[in-house]
Amino acid sequence: MFWIGVLDMFAIFANSIVFGYLLLEGAVFCSNPVMTLGVGIVVCWCTASACCVLLAINRLFEVLGRSKFFS
Repeated sequence: MFWIGVLDMFAIFANSIVFGYLLLEGAVFCSNPVMTLGVGIVVCWCTASACCVLLAINRLFEVLGRSKFFS
């Protein structure tokens, strides 16, 4: 849960500061696709989604009594 909160704070930073800077610069997706995809999709969305799935699996193992895998 702590790591998901840290990722959310980074996503807010990336979506407001970085993309705000790119907006002021006049950059569009075609002029900087690596930065847009790297920050927006891979770093923020995929990492947070993977952490949420891992947390759900952890909670499922807790309910089933097999939490020794996550100790």
